[in-house]
Amino acid sequence: MKLSKISLTLIIILFLTTLILAISLTPGEKQLIKECKKNCSYEKINTKELIKKEYKTCKTNCRNKKSQCIIEQRTKQSQCLDQCLENHNLKETEDKKEYNKLKRSLKSCQQYCKKDYSKDKRACSHKTCSAECREERKKSSKENKEDYRECRNQCPYKILERTCENGRYNAGESFKKDCQTCTCNLNGKVVCSTSPFCHLTPLQDETTCINSRGTHTQICQGTNARIRCTKEKFCLCSENSCPQNNTCLKEFKIELPSPLKDTYTDLLGRPIKDIGICAS
Repeated sequence: MKLSKISLTLIIILFLTTLILAISLTPGEKQLIKECKKNCSYEKINTKELIKKEYKTCKTNCRNKKSQCIIEQRTKQSQCLDQCLENHNLKETEDKKEYNKLKRSLKSCQQYCKKDYSKDKRACSHKTCSAECREERKKSSKENKEDYRECRNQCPYKILERTCENGRYNAGESFKKDCQTCTCNLNGKVVCSTSPFCHLTPLQDETTCINSRGTHTQICQGTNARIRCTKEKFCLCSENSCPQNNTCLKEFKIELPSPLKDTYTDLLGRPIKDIGICAS
């Protein structure tokens, strides 16, 4: 997905700010930031080792659960076989015909116990448990990498005591202003980007939308000759066609590669007048 012009401009501004800041830092400040980033690396390595240990423990617990499960099933099978013998006492049967009948019944009972054991033993498989261990390891590893990047990015803000708007915001601090998300930069300036849906979450559930008399559809820009539409579907609304706890948001921005940037249309390229989307 292509970056919007606003996002690209913001990245360039942040890069230039960081470059200018790096040139203006004193040797002492550079050393402190370097040590901070080194600590981030140590923390990442330690967390990685901890994730490995937790994964091994998880796998061991899976194997132990499987072993315990099999023991329980063996006990259950043994009790089942004992019950078969108790219910089919061949020693007390003198009649040969009755004896053979009882013997066949005993064999059938024992086969049932063994079949039941085989089924229950398969259910003791630790594949699901092991898969959950792997999924947890994957999730934790991803979080560790994200925390590492955030830790390094925050080092200059921790070391340097810079503020914006006469000390109102500390460097690195983010805040919401109208429909924008702003960040106090290290150079003392505030950089803002517009929130596409003014800090709200668009309603995309089809059933909820239809039940509230909204129109569940894609939003497009362009003409029949060249039209671009969103992958997601939104709930188009009028003032009274949004569910409870939702508002009909009129001020929002969806950027699509299209020659008509300010006109939203339906799938056929027809302009949608007084467009709004349900959001909460």
